[in-house]
Amino acid sequence: MSPTRREMTVRGARRDARPIAVVLVALVMLSGCLTKKPEGESLSPVAMTYTVPLTIESRFREDVTVFVVHDGIASRLTRAGSVTTTRFVIPKHMIGSLGEITLLLEPMGSRSGMADRVQSPRVRVLPGQGLIWTLETNLARSFLQVVPSGLAEADTVK
Repeated sequence: MSPTRREMTVRGARRDARPIAVVLVALVMLSGCLTKKPEGESLSPVAMTYTVPLTIESRFREDVTVFVVHDGIASRLTRAGSVTTTRFVIPKHMIGSLGEITLLLEPMGSRSGMADRVQSPRVRVLPGQGLIWTLETNLARSFLQVVPSGLAEADTVK
């Protein structure tokens, strides 16, 4: 049986509609690329304009080196003594573009390299907040707190 004239017309119309549909979809997608961005809108990361006070309460038996990880970059911050409380300020250039940071520490004189490093969870610090990092005798049990900045005020500004 050969197809009727009507069936042939419907099949032909379907075949002809496919390229038109593809072109329409492409035009809709491209129209989003052609729109102008409003004046004053910036897509660059926001520079932080505040510092964060950090207090390290160490019950650990060794001195440690403290690093700040921000935007995927680890920067050495300071050294904290053993069994002491150390206060200092994280400078604004070490705070991530969304206000997020991770603290990392390494015991001084560590011979196993990365195995002894301890990393805090990533936290978002807003203006008016500070951090208190309590280092336990077993570093795996250490914990980080985000507190109002008055509780974590540093003695010196770096």
